[in-house]
Amino acid sequence: MRKQKAIFAAVFSLIAVVSTLVVTIWLKRGTNSAPPPRIEVIQITIRPTGFEPSDLQHPSQPFLLSLDNQSGLDNLTLEMYREAGPSLTRIYESKLSLRSLRKREIQDLEPGSYVLKEANHPRWACRITITPK
Repeated sequence: MRKQKAIFAAVFSLIAVVSTLVVTIWLKRGTNSAPPPRIEVIQITIRPTGFEPSDLQHPSQPFLLSLDNQSGLDNLTLEMYREAGPSLTRIYESKLSLRSLRKREIQDLEPGSYVLKEANHPRWACRITITPK
């Protein structure tokens, strides 16, 4: 009986030590980790007259691009171009309909100038300038 009590006490002590080590390591790991990066939202609304806002700036870091179709039009084709001198390079295309009025996507653009357009409305444009951090 004494032997069983001694074994029980040893096992219990071992479990207590291991548990303390695990908790200590877990707490240290939690205090050293950086908080998740904050993602800003860029809200662009498509109205019957075009994009609102028509011009914006954002630092070079990931952001949530939020596109809302308030134009009353169905089947919009949104295209984003990167300006490189006089030429434009298409880097993004998305469709919006009256059934899906919103589109949300994480974007991580390099510093530079971009233009968001609607394919069937050449005068609609939103200029996006990504600045260095």
